[in-house]
Amino acid sequence: MNSINEPLNFINEPLNSINEPLNSVNEPLNSVNEPLNSVNEPLNSVNEPLNSVNEPLNSVNEPLNSVNEPLNSVNEPLNSVNEPLNSINEPLILVNKHKNSPCPPACPLPPATCSPIPNPQCPMPKIRVLIVDDSVVVRSRVSKILSSDPELEVVGVAANGRIALAKISHVNPDVIILDIEMPEMDGLQTLAAIRQIYPRLPVIMYSTFTHSGAIATLEALSLGASDYATKPSNLGSVEATNQHIRDNLIPKIKVFGAFFTPSAITHPVIFPVRSDIRQVEVVAIGVSTGGPNALGVVLREFPADLSVPILIVQHMPPMFTKLLAKQLASKCQIPVDEAVSGQILKPGHAWIAPGDFHLIVQRDKTEVRLVTHQAVPENSCRPSVDVLLRSVAQVYGAGAIAVILTGMGQDGLHGCQCIREAGGQVLAQDKATSVVWGMPSFVVNAGLANKILPLNQIADEIMHRIRLNQVPPSDL
Repeated sequence: MNSINEPLNFINEPLNSINEPLNSVNEPLNSVNEPLNSVNEPLNSVNEPLNSVNEPLNSVNEPLNSVNEPLNSVNEPLNSVNEPLNSINEPLILVNKHKNSPCPPACPLPPATCSPIPNPQCPMPKIRVLIVDDSVVVRSRVSKILSSDPELEVVGVAANGRIALAKISHVNPDVIILDIEMPEMDGLQTLAAIRQIYPRLPVIMYSTFTHSGAIATLEALSLGASDYATKPSNLGSVEATNQHIRDNLIPKIKVFGAFFTPSAITHPVIFPVRSDIRQVEVVAIGVSTGGPNALGVVLREFPADLSVPILIVQHMPPMFTKLLAKQLASKCQIPVDEAVSGQILKPGHAWIAPGDFHLIVQRDKTEVRLVTHQAVPENSCRPSVDVLLRSVAQVYGAGAIAVILTGMGQDGLHGCQCIREAGGQVLAQDKATSVVWGMPSFVVNAGLANKILPLNQIADEIMHRIRLNQVPPSDL
């Protein structure tokens, strides 16, 4: 046995030498564990009753889980239905955004007290603008100029229509400035796509002052563009170029992006009933924003044997008016031409004032001739509706009908007063069918309109008054 133990002792001795220091380590650890054990014992006594509470709760949860599982199986297909519906709702939400709201959501006043008049307690939000143009220079310059106006905010730019369509849902613009000639997807294609998804989102075409630009602009207006502005060209200085952008773009952006439409506050003029009503001899039409489409609706209803001439002032630059006349002539039964100075007026013919020229009429013995001239602009317009109507009132007197259609500003107001003072008649387009109820609203609020009509009834009313050769007593 000793012979066996000796080698074991030889092994144990070094092990004992290892265990001794370990024992010296364990002793203080044991001294720490003892108080911890004294803490754990009361905690265990607390946990035992809690476990007894949890057990019945678990028994309740198990049947609830069995109910939830079939409900989850029902919800999964419903979620798959909701996802495409959400994708449809997103553009509808954006369309609703553009409906007029009487009061911004952040306004501290209740809707009933939030008037259209700007109120410091109810500030209007900035008008959000998306600029779409393939030229980096144009995007940069227009962005800088628009951003300098405290009422405007440029929320995005795009180099072509495809990029613009992707951005609309993200930047939520109130107005889009849209170039016509762009790569990949041009302005006309983009406009058609916008109108399919956002039929009420204002789009202002921003075109070059060229023949092709004018043709494309008129086509864009027929496709549903809200308005247009021409790009500056050869103005001689950077400041003149910048001012052109300010004067041509900013007022239109504010009209279409505003949450309210200002109306004129005037004292109505009372006209006595006149007994010297004459046969209608001429119809003079004044129109601006939304005019090309409005003129198309009215003029195409006139018969080829119309017994009076038609004179038109449409606020447009040179070249555009000639193309507009040609476009209208292709759709109407009566000839439509851009006016040329010296022409003799004749029944069943329509003339449009040339861009940058006033149009008036002058009596020459038994004939009446057209005269164009470049006197100073009136109401910042040349041609001006007021200039035409004053001359019509002077030459035709009570034999004139003035018609004021959709448009910005108040051009035509003073001319209509001249028509009424001379015994003539005034018709105005109503607010509901106007692209911008500016020019008609001033005439209506001044009490100058004999009748206010939707666009599609104006031609019939004109024909009715021509045939009767007198004003119906109820409309005087």
